[in-house]
Amino acid sequence: MNVFLCMCRRTLLLTSLLFSVTPTVFAYIGMLRHHFQMGSTDDKGNKIEGLPQWIYDELKSIAALSYQFTDEGDVTEIVEDIAGE
Repeated sequence: MNVFLCMCRRTLLLTSLLFSVTPTVFAYIGMLRHHFQMGSTDDKGNKIEGLPQWIYDELKSIAALSYQFTDEGDVTEIVEDIAGE
C-alpha cells in the first residue's frame, strides 16, 4: 500500500511539473518563431535576419557558467586515471 501511495505522489509531482514547464517551453518556441518570421532590428533600427544578438550572448553566458561550475567527478577515478597512465 505504501508503494502505491508513493507512486501516486510521484505521478502527481511529475504531472504538476509538466504543466508548469510546458507553457514556458512553448512561449520560448513562440518567441523564436516570431523573431524568425518578423525579423528583428539592431540599435540603429535596421532590420536584421535571424535571431537578435542578445539571444546568442545569453546562450554564451549560460555555456560559460555551465563550464565554470561543472562537477569534476569522482576524485578517486581521477587519481586512478592519472596513476594508470
